[in-house]
Amino acid sequence: MIVSIICMLLHEFGIYRKKYNLQRNIQHQTYIFRLYNICNSDCIDMVRMRREPFFNLCDLMRIRQLLVNIFNIQVEEYNIAMLLHTLGHNVCNRVFRFNFQHSCKTIRRYFIVILHVIGELRHEFIKPQLLTTPYKI
Repeated sequence: MIVSIICMLLHEFGIYRKKYNLQRNIQHQTYIFRLYNICNSDCIDMVRMRREPFFNLCDLMRIRQLLVNIFNIQVEEYNIAMLLHTLGHNVCNRVFRFNFQHSCKTIRRYFIVILHVIGELRHEFIKPQLLTTPYKI
């Protein structure tokens, strides 16, 4: 009797967890869909970047295989958008925990991974300062 009740509870918890994960994935997809389909000014408001450079950055990371997709959502785009939104708006992790239903630990882990990946691209985006003085000065 007790075993059957425990089995029923575990089964119900598994179904609830699958629904919860599905709902969270739908929220992620909606966030990325809004980035794809809104105008540039709204994208600039969200991630402080126009759509084209944002997706070029995502494509560059995808080509270099610095990040991978999970399930049906392009996780790298979601995580990059989360990082850019956090940096651009000075948003704390608790806001993302509330809005996107992640734990602070998960958000911190995503933040650190994406920040490291962007650091890997530093040589392409940050040019070293010239050590010589131009003759015009």
